[in-house]
Amino acid sequence: MIVLAQSRSFWYLLPRSVYKAFSPMYREEERTMGPIREFAQLTCENAMPGSPLALLSQRNSHSPSHNNNGAATNTAPRQNNIPANVSKDLLDEAITLLFAGQDTSAATLSWTLHLLSLHPDKQERLAKEVHSVLNGKSKTNTLILKSMISQMPYLDAVIKESMRLYPVAPFIVRKLTTDITIPNDKDLPTNNNHH
Repeated sequence: MIVLAQSRSFWYLLPRSVYKAFSPMYREEERTMGPIREFAQLTCENAMPGSPLALLSQRNSHSPSHNNNGAATNTAPRQNNIPANVSKDLLDEAITLLFAGQDTSAATLSWTLHLLSLHPDKQERLAKEVHSVLNGKSKTNTLILKSMISQMPYLDAVIKESMRLYPVAPFIVRKLTTDITIPNDKDLPTNNNHH
């Protein structure tokens, strides 16, 4: 939420160094992100073999000996107390996997249930669709399979409408590490935020 708040304020228009030096939002961001980074760091260090994080850590792009551009580096100092065996890229991926996916799913579910509560007729139609696919199976012990969900087009429509009305990630900001030219010949310079 802090990143979203920053992107909607004048701090977004200023260089990151000014934001870090003067913004109370940056201090709050650092205070909030501290425990999250620590948890993600422990998760990276203790990733089970074959898990998504363990597989990512084996890639050159997420190796502690490579910088954000994928080039080898021998710099000893680490930012934000990241240990030498965990790259910043891997830590960022861990935070995304651990928190962003969970939070977006919870927000989507919450908004969907809220909207259904406001429209009992839609809620009833959805309940009938779910019951027809389950065919009177026991409600407590029924395993819902992907094949069953694909037979619920109204459920799909309800979730998509909820995400349209209340998107959990209305935009994504990326920072280019190299200059690129897009097909309409518009140049996008390095180190600018693009969304």
